Amino acid sequence: MKKLIMERPRLGVRLAEAFDDLGLVSVRSGPYHYRLRAAHCTVGQIRDRVRDRFGLRAQTQAFLGGVPVADTEVVQPRQSVMFMHQAGVKG
Repeated sequence: MKKLIMERPRLGVRLAEAFDDLGLVSVRSGPYHYRLRAAHCTVGQIRDRVRDRFGLRAQTQAFLGGVPVADTEVVQPRQSVMFMHQAGVKG
């Protein structure tokens, strides 16, 4: 009779590859930081999802990887989106 051997999950799988499979994106604003399944969404779609949770204002600027972007920019897995209100701007 043959023994049934259960294989363990590969422990060598990189965490980054796991994030790719989940489509996780890092989203930050002030003290808030979340990882959302928002890969391949636009910055505007992500802004709409977190507007109430983060308390975002209309004048908040989006940054993708530290570079200012428009709401039409598409976010890829493992990228970081940051929403910031620029200093010196009224509103």
